[in-house]
Amino acid sequence: MTASINLEWLQDIMASAKIFDHGYVFLLSREGVLLTVPKKEWIMTHNIFFVATITVNPELRRVGQKMIEGEEGFVHIKDFIHNQESWLYFAPFPVSGFSVGVVIPENELLPACTA
Repeated sequence: MTASINLEWLQDIMASAKIFDHGYVFLLSREGVLLTVPKKEWIMTHNIFFVATITVNPELRRVGQKMIEGEEGFVHIKDFIHNQESWLYFAPFPVSGFSVGVVIPENELLPACTA
């Protein structure tokens, strides 16, 4: 019960992060399970590798592997929620073993370059 309450609190905190109009933040467990994500039905039911498969996104699979290995990076990727060209920054939370990802739509980050 406590973990569920804390996860809801964490989801609320992550969802409140305003990243332009369509950007978002997500959190992965050590195993790649989505702990927070805008599609609430995916929380604790999908992992990043399954999402990469259903969205036909091999780059997401590669990034997911880097995330669970505790790496940090910034990559160009197809967003797995809105299916648009985006940039993803990811970094580990060393104490928990979790990893955070910040997705920023390319057309919102670089409007002059994509217009």
